[in-house]
Amino acid sequence: MNSAKKNFAYHPLLISLAPIISFYDHNKDIVSFQYLIRPLLISFSLSVLVFVLLNIIIKNHKKSAIIVSIYIVSFFLYSFYSEIFKFVDPLVDYDSLSLVIGLFFWLAILFLVAKSQQNFGSITKYLNIFSLIIIIIPTASLAYYNYQTSKSANLPSLALVEGNNEVNKPDIYYIILDGYGRQDVLKEIYNYDNSEFINWLENKGFFVAEKSSANYTQTYLSMTASLNLNYLDKMQALDPKSKDRKWLRDKLKNNYVYDFLKEKNYTFVSLPSTWTGNYKNIKADLEIKNNFKNNDFEDLLLEATPLSIFLDPEKKVLNYKEKMIFIFDELGKISQMDENTFVYAHLLMPHPPFIFSYNGNLKYEKNCIKGLDGNHYYQNCPGMEKYRQSYVEQLQYTNKKTMETIEYILKNSDKEPIIILQADHGAGSMLDWESLEKTNLKERFSILNAYYTPEETKNSLSDDITPVNSFRIIFNSVFGTNFEILENKNYFSTWNKPYELIDITNKL
Repeated sequence: MNSAKKNFAYHPLLISLAPIISFYDHNKDIVSFQYLIRPLLISFSLSVLVFVLLNIIIKNHKKSAIIVSIYIVSFFLYSFYSEIFKFVDPLVDYDSLSLVIGLFFWLAILFLVAKSQQNFGSITKYLNIFSLIIIIIPTASLAYYNYQTSKSANLPSLALVEGNNEVNKPDIYYIILDGYGRQDVLKEIYNYDNSEFINWLENKGFFVAEKSSANYTQTYLSMTASLNLNYLDKMQALDPKSKDRKWLRDKLKNNYVYDFLKEKNYTFVSLPSTWTGNYKNIKADLEIKNNFKNNDFEDLLLEATPLSIFLDPEKKVLNYKEKMIFIFDELGKISQMDENTFVYAHLLMPHPPFIFSYNGNLKYEKNCIKGLDGNHYYQNCPGMEKYRQSYVEQLQYTNKKTMETIEYILKNSDKEPIIILQADHGAGSMLDWESLEKTNLKERFSILNAYYTPEETKNSLSDDITPVNSFRIIFNSVFGTNFEILENKNYFSTWNKPYELIDITNKL
């Protein structure tokens, strides 16, 4: 009995989990744990199913386990050996070649192991040990990571202030148009006159800050500062060598704006596809759901396997298009709710991937649908001129949908709302993620920043306002708080060292 337990081949079950846990471990600073669960369940279930079916056919659980383990390893190493073919000859259809070679390899393994007369007891023992090791290593890494981040030094947060609870509470919409550049930069660098859209906003009653700039060059940093009304170094003792973004995700999900408005009995509406601080937020009172299947983590995982050959780029693009249109549409519908609502909507437009023409028709490059920006965009995509052309077309469609949404909100609101229409950072045609010197700072930091507010609030706004002060000014004006207006600061940091902040305020 004990011998049977020792010789039981459990390695395929653990091996089915290890690559996914390892993949998550390498992306843990930007991916929430919730994204890990479904891939693990699917991989484990399929491995059990194949193991059971093979065991029925071969009638030897050790052989079946070895075959399944080899299949799993080769399945998740697909992108590695397909890249080898690409390196040898870029003109070869390496995806198809890798798949054909892989199929022959799998059939050969099936035949050789099934026909073998060996007992496979020793191999099973070693594979069991191997599977434990490759599970323990990433799991231990994740546990240590969580332990270290839990010890990180949080600086005192802003205290929740009372304010005036008797005011007529307006619905508040915080709409982020990712990577939306400022009008003068669009004219200067992109040769595009965006005055029609800016004039439309002003005619509707928006204050448009003509000299506004982002506080940080990266989304997570910018949104954490904006929603917590403070600079990052005032919230956390930053380690310049760290690239851990977990505390940023935590601060986004548990930010000051949510807590402040909750105290004022606001209803927090959670929208899908708002990927910074809103996805399945536990503080949400109302979660508007959609039917979209995959998330970015699952897409990247699938692209590393042979299944990537069968993934239709057009379906991915259509899914992305539907997400963006869905969130625009739902934003308008929220205005019909009776409750006092706070809505934070983060749309990945006009930021890459560039899939929209000026009129909303699909227009994209097959290899350019991953959403990469700056010099990362140019790894697989056309050059700077094409970037700018595509950016402008997507921006034009973004304008169209934004105007439709705002028009609907204003028309259907029973009281005047507050709308903040803002970018987290500017465009990225001349962004180098690892170099301050190679980055056009004016392009990256100059942002759209527009406010539909009561007249009293507009009097407190300035042309050079930065997002860290947005809610300070609004809360002071609307709720009678007394937040200090912070000095406008701008910080550059590289992707791999997000907290090695360089003050570039005087360079803009």
